[in-house]
Amino acid sequence: MDEGVKVLEEFLEAALHTILFVRNVYPAELFERRKKYEVPIQMSRHPELNSYILSVISSLSPWIKQGIVDKVSVVITNENRDPLERFLFELLTPAEWENNVTLSHDELERALRGFLLKLSISDAFLSPLPKDCTFAILVHTHDTPATQQDWVSAGPDMTEQQHPNAKSAVVVPLKSAHLGFTTMQLVVQESEFKTKQSHSIS
Repeated sequence: MDEGVKVLEEFLEAALHTILFVRNVYPAELFERRKKYEVPIQMSRHPELNSYILSVISSLSPWIKQGIVDKVSVVITNENRDPLERFLFELLTPAEWENNVTLSHDELERALRGFLLKLSISDAFLSPLPKDCTFAILVHTHDTPATQQDWVSAGPDMTEQQHPNAKSAVVVPLKSAHLGFTTMQLVVQESEFKTKQSHSIS
């Protein structure tokens, strides 16, 4: 399982960079072309951003091994911190799926390659974002982590369950795959606020 978690961590790092590039949260010139699982991706060259993403992934590792992580979400907000989009990586625990099949390293990477391919073209399924957007990374757990000194509880404006636009969000499924030690589903939510703004502009 430890090797699988390590591969998943590497994937999440690449996925976070891909989302920020594809959704134009940061200028394109801050990124450089790389390859992950034979998929061309864009990775940030900004030291502070890279350090932040790595610290998030590092903090997640023990929780994933404990099996208490339900979802990792990347929330993109406008300059007023209204949530516009959520990229949700949902991890199903072994109790929630039946086929406990161990994947080899190559099989796991092939499964994750499909997620990166979907993320790289996700802008085709989504309406454009306004300028000056920012982002936050949220972790949803079904149990209280033993250590959480690097994390703070998200306010009600950021959590999908409590935000008033959550029930009216447009959900775009992107990918689902069995990873051996878990099954991961990836969806994007576009908030009602964003869709209304997009329609008013068009």
